[in-house]
Amino acid sequence: MFNRKSSITTTRIAAAAITCVVMFSLTAPVGAEAEHKVRPPSVGIFSYSFPGALKIDIAHETVTLPLHQGRTTDGRVTWYVVSESSDQADAKRRGVNYSNKLFNALGTAAVQKARLRDDSLIFEGTVNFGLTHILTPGPNGFPPIQFAAGAAGDAKYSPLVQIVRDLDDSQRAKANTLVLNAPQVANDTGKSGSVVDIDYEQRTVTLNLLAGWVDGQFTLYLHTDASSELVAALESSTYTPNLNAAPGIGSDEPPSARASISPVVNGIRGDSDPMRQGLESALLGEGDPFNVAQEQPSDPVHYTPIWDVSPVLWTDAAIAAGLRVQLHSQDAIRTQALAGNIVSALPGTPDASLGGINASGSISNCPIIVVFPGGVAFSGGVE
Repeated sequence: MFNRKSSITTTRIAAAAITCVVMFSLTAPVGAEAEHKVRPPSVGIFSYSFPGALKIDIAHETVTLPLHQGRTTDGRVTWYVVSESSDQADAKRRGVNYSNKLFNALGTAAVQKARLRDDSLIFEGTVNFGLTHILTPGPNGFPPIQFAAGAAGDAKYSPLVQIVRDLDDSQRAKANTLVLNAPQVANDTGKSGSVVDIDYEQRTVTLNLLAGWVDGQFTLYLHTDASSELVAALESSTYTPNLNAAPGIGSDEPPSARASISPVVNGIRGDSDPMRQGLESALLGEGDPFNVAQEQPSDPVHYTPIWDVSPVLWTDAAIAAGLRVQLHSQDAIRTQALAGNIVSALPGTPDASLGGINASGSISNCPIIVVFPGGVAFSGGVE
């Protein structure tokens, strides 16, 4: 898990904002698929916030969400959250992010099927949370000397779910097909590495978040699953190879199901430096890596939590010339890539929207929870 040290401070918003806990009311039944009524944030410090959050704790980088009970096909209990729906009306009803692009993954191994029975989902695939998480930093932090994911999905598991209802032919023809992002977070084998607290009686779960940038704005997002074991080890998420079957590698445009996330390998280091960024810095215990996401939920056409991992590397020449800065947006990445100051850190599929930076062929499932207004200052710098 990335060290949480000094990941967020503030100098331009009211001091109370950094310690505030934005509260929401849980006003509906807490059954597995019960509808939770949603109330907007009571403190207006976000340009976007996850509508169904029960509590957002900025100081500790956590979010509390409704917890749902499901079962596996052999009858074992599994617990999950819902963060996105591919159907706009369904997303509004559930109080989750809307991501139409999830529908583009339907029919691939990236989407598992789940049957809805007695208000409970029956999943074909599930997770072993009982593995040993290993992450040993290297001399420069990244790459690590050793790594292993602490959780792994089985051959059928994916957080993306198509709900299949027990209907007759006439009902099925009228039924709305949608895809949910429903990561499993606990079962009899243990809990996800992202779980901070879980209350099975009240049906709530608190998950930790990572801080980063999107469209030049500071953001906090979940980290639940990854198709690469290295990424899963870095983020304490579930190793889920099936996610990489989502279509559209290296492309943000529909019919892609993906959008990019760009970790900076060798950004500026030093936990007292306001322009700090990168995987090296994070593994050295200086705080979050401040990855750069491509899309946010305010864009209904392009937003997706299925992030194409597209890491970048500052060149020696750029570093020597003093050109290394903190990157805040895909436009900044494209500009620096076209100028030759950053290059792809891994082989893969070139993404034209990033100036030819390669999509590495791995996915990280990272639903956005909050986006801050532009101009807000943090220890990571100011946009």
